Amino acid sequence: MKRTEADFRDYDRARIKSGLFSLFWAVIADRRKHGKYTMKEFADAVGRDKSAVSRWFSDPPNYRLETAADIASALGVDLEFRARDRATGRMFTPSGPLPMAVEPPSASTDSSTPRTDTPRTDGAGLIETVAA
Repeated sequence: MKRTEADFRDYDRARIKSGLFSLFWAVIADRRKHGKYTMKEFADAVGRDKSAVSRWFSDPPNYRLETAADIASALGVDLEFRARDRATGRMFTPSGPLPMAVEPPSASTDSSTPRTDTPRTDGAGLIETVAA
């Protein structure tokens, strides 16, 4: 089955929504586990009633940017942003591109042989460079 641009767009949207949901829930769950947070406290901090907040975490999320910012603020967390170019693996932050990581030549590498490094990402989206 050939994927369309709409399929990729839907996938990207679902991935971002799921990532925000998982990220926020991980913070809340950790705080609740350590007895430091209730959903009522969270609802009060974000300025919403408890039932609205419960829906955020029981239904598939459809956060607006303002809601995501409100949640991050209520949790007292900073969100960090990075983007990875799918074609090249190059990473970008709001302040610009990150330098590509290059492995130092190993003792067994002949320095006269040109290197071809292939960027790859780990599960967290961080780039590691692997000699081809």
